[in-house]
Amino acid sequence: MDAFVRSLTTGQEEMILDAEITRKNTVNGEKTLDVTARLTERGQDAFALLMNENYVIYGDDEYVIKNLTQSTKGRRTVKTFTAEHRFYEDLIANYIYDTLTGTYSLKQLCDFALKGTGYSVEIDSTGLDKSVEVENFGDNNSSALFQDAIEKFACEYEINGKVFKIAKELSRHTDNQFRYRMNVQDPQMQIDTTNLCTYIRGFGKQNDNGSYVTTAEYTSPLAATYGIRHATPIRDDRFTQHDSLLAYIKSQLTDSIPITITLTALQLASLGVQDVRKGDYCFVTIEPFGIDLELRITEVDDYNNPNKSPAYTFGTRQKKAEDVLAKLTKTASSFAGVEKKASEALTMAGAVNATAVRIGTVEGEVND
Repeated sequence: MDAFVRSLTTGQEEMILDAEITRKNTVNGEKTLDVTARLTERGQDAFALLMNENYVIYGDDEYVIKNLTQSTKGRRTVKTFTAEHRFYEDLIANYIYDTLTGTYSLKQLCDFALKGTGYSVEIDSTGLDKSVEVENFGDNNSSALFQDAIEKFACEYEINGKVFKIAKELSRHTDNQFRYRMNVQDPQMQIDTTNLCTYIRGFGKQNDNGSYVTTAEYTSPLAATYGIRHATPIRDDRFTQHDSLLAYIKSQLTDSIPITITLTALQLASLGVQDVRKGDYCFVTIEPFGIDLELRITEVDDYNNPNKSPAYTFGTRQKKAEDVLAKLTKTASSFAGVEKKASEALTMAGAVNATAVRIGTVEGEVND
């Protein structure tokens, strides 16, 4: 896919040549480019335009260059940068000074948050709450308010042009299958409890005498297993109602255990898998880790190099993190008898080119 760079100040536009581009597209709406460009004679005009705040046009989307680094490798000059989808920039630049308090639908909150940006929403309301109660929603940039509205209704979005498509879940259920030692090789798993907290307090608007109009506290069910681990308290003058404050501090508590699994899968085309998209559910079986689940593609990384296959990140949620860990321990200890059969299956599968696939964010959900 061709990529172009356009100057913010002059509008000059050039095709980007001699560059490696990775596009990341996730179910939480993130869309970014990671670019490494080399200075060559044929690409020098575009290379000169690769600077912070200029635009990169890739496919149907525009991105804004951020975090650019220029270096040398031997006698060649190289620029590496990340470019964020333009909607981040457009929404952050727009400020909403008014506020809302009361009960509002998702459409009402989104329209309020996006006022003046030129962006709009298309909402599939299936499975969504009809309304939520908010306090002093506003007095922030459009990006923060839009994200806040998405979180309040626990939904997903993707951007197409200047229209946000929103739904409870943007997904498809497929029959695609990935299985260890058949079309999956070399899995790795990492369990991270670094940021695990099980208790949080919240303080709302403060009175003149130093007391608070409302306070709230929340203890996660995971405290029964891992003990009380205090999170940094929330202090927010926007809140005057206990229920609203309680819901907010619960949403801010990191009381899940991410389990990240990295693996390599065989060439998808050789398995007859022709259509794999962000949001798709696929069946994944990795016996050594006790994984036999329908997992969801939460991220797709693709490349401007037509010979490089896309990378996929899969994820799901289990009801209780401690149950996941117990299952993994039990399964790993009983896996010795499976190794022989898995090895025979690998021999039957044959050797083909590999595609990088990652399974990530298997989180322990604490709200039973």
